[in-house]
Amino acid sequence: MKYTDRQIELNKYRKERKRKKARTIFTIFVCLFLSVGIVVTLFFAPAFNLVEVYVVGNERLSEGEIIAASELRARAGEFRGDNIFSTGTQRVISNIMTLPYVQEANVRRVFPNRIRIWVREKEPQAIIAYGEMFVVIDQTGLVLEVLQEQYNLPIIRGLNVDRAIPGEILTAENSTNMYVGLLTLNEIIANQMQTNIISIDVTNLTQITLNYENRIRVIMGDTNNLAYRIMFLQNIVETIPSHEHGTLDMSLENPPFTND
Repeated sequence: MKYTDRQIELNKYRKERKRKKARTIFTIFVCLFLSVGIVVTLFFAPAFNLVEVYVVGNERLSEGEIIAASELRARAGEFRGDNIFSTGTQRVISNIMTLPYVQEANVRRVFPNRIRIWVREKEPQAIIAYGEMFVVIDQTGLVLEVLQEQYNLPIIRGLNVDRAIPGEILTAENSTNMYVGLLTLNEIIANQMQTNIISIDVTNLTQITLNYENRIRVIMGDTNNLAYRIMFLQNIVETIPSHEHGTLDMSLENPPFTND
């Protein structure tokens, strides 16, 4: 009798386990079916086809340039536009980062059918004459663009430019002069004097020369103690009346100012 009761209980347990397993399989199947349905809806429903791409954070680059680089396609006429969920945001960011002016980019889907692009641009810091053209660079020497007209930025003189391709580091035949030019530029930026400096002349590396506000020729000498001398320069020029023109020799221990 005891054996029969145990057998009955065991059979009940097995049946209950089969029912639970069946319910679990059914639940998984339903979840998968719903998941597939949701994915299909998100990826193929016309409601999620891209109708607008907009850009924020840009200053020098136009919205059109950034959108063109992104390769996103919004609805136009009969064209339905990319689906915002099937569009890979990392791919879009990589496309935008090919623009030389872009320092950082972010792409966000805006429900239900828009995409927002945010960019932070590199700052142009200097220009370099290249034949009849002008090369715009950032503080690292990266070429941002090549223009026919001069930018209102410090111009670095004394470089024999060898290669100037937007998105690449500028190369010069006299690479040491290039290095010294960038070194001087970065010290000027660190002291927030780039709006005062008209030009940096590194033709002679033992007599680096600055043009300060088109009124003071500043002789810096070589690169020894350059950071200190540029910081000291800022203090000295504040003592020179704004109407005076002349030469300031920062290569000497007690820098003299000579009026023109």
